[in-house]
Amino acid sequence: MNSLRIRLLTAMLITIAAFGSVWYLARAWDMRQPETGYWDSRLRGIGRLIVSSMPSTLTAGEGAVPAYHLADIDKEPIDDMAFQVWNLRTRKLLMRSPSAPDAPMRPDFSPGFDESHFAGQNWRVYTVVDDTGSVQVQVAKSQQELDETYQTWRLIADAAHELRTPLAAIQAQAQLAAGAQDAALSHAAAVKLQTVAARAARLVEQLLDQARLETDDAWPMETLDLADLADLIVRDFEGSAQRKAQHIALNAESCTLRGNVDSLGILLSNLLDNAIRYTPAQGHIAVSCRIEDGRPCLEVADDGPGVAAPDRARIFEPFFRVAGSGERGTGLGLSLVARIAAMHGAVIDDRTAARGLHLVIRFPATAPEAA
Repeated sequence: MNSLRIRLLTAMLITIAAFGSVWYLARAWDMRQPETGYWDSRLRGIGRLIVSSMPSTLTAGEGAVPAYHLADIDKEPIDDMAFQVWNLRTRKLLMRSPSAPDAPMRPDFSPGFDESHFAGQNWRVYTVVDDTGSVQVQVAKSQQELDETYQTWRLIADAAHELRTPLAAIQAQAQLAAGAQDAALSHAAAVKLQTVAARAARLVEQLLDQARLETDDAWPMETLDLADLADLIVRDFEGSAQRKAQHIALNAESCTLRGNVDSLGILLSNLLDNAIRYTPAQGHIAVSCRIEDGRPCLEVADDGPGVAAPDRARIFEPFFRVAGSGERGTGLGLSLVARIAAMHGAVIDDRTAARGLHLVIRFPATAPEAA
């Protein structure tokens, strides 16, 4: 019965991961295509919609007519996708969106896709003409937003790729456990299965944290004592450290700052997870928080192998892992740390150490509260 359950669970996990991987990779590939990507498709569709929606009397006017205004424009800004409608015979602007300039976004009025620069940004532009050749619609999206969208899809594609490895290992170990002829072999396979499953769960947890940071516009800030949070998180990780015979030393002075307690918990958890993972058995990890030069500081140091100088600039990139470390981390932990630190206006100081990694997060000074 247990063997059947393991097989069914494994098959379900692999099927879900395979489907997600194929879909995400296909979307990421599609985003990179020059004229078939997601945003190009949207630009083309919007342009065609505008042309087919305009009255044929539009060109009878002498120029652009003042637009109506939305009452809630300050609370809910309009999407920065820009469009213009031009009279091709007179080259007069008939209509434009608030973010579009008065000059043509594509000066040569050629049909199809092109790149343009206006309003201090680079833009992707698509132009389409009606069947009589009377009007042309020019639709544009800022290249910055296109790049951000591509980076999001790339992150998803990388995540799908990373999930394949632990799920393949789960399948292999589940098969070993199901087919083992004696209890010792079955137990060994089950232990490995548990280890791989824990890694997959950690990756999913970090991906969810990454998604929250990407999508949540507002993280409520409050006045909190970093010492209390450090004490709580360190206690959570004491069991993991003890399993490797490691010692975590906490030196937490009262350290008040303005921050979001949930995201700061994620930050410190990832710093500790990284330190425990790369510090050898019987190693030492030091966590401290204090006020330094008027600024709250959080410090995590370990006596692991550290990071070579050429790799130090990349350790905060998503999915970057130091080669030859012997550990199979997710490569997301320190990128989450950097993202949360930036969200709090903090600076990460990667201090040189004789051994191990020594990171200090320096938060902005907290103004004293009014009496």
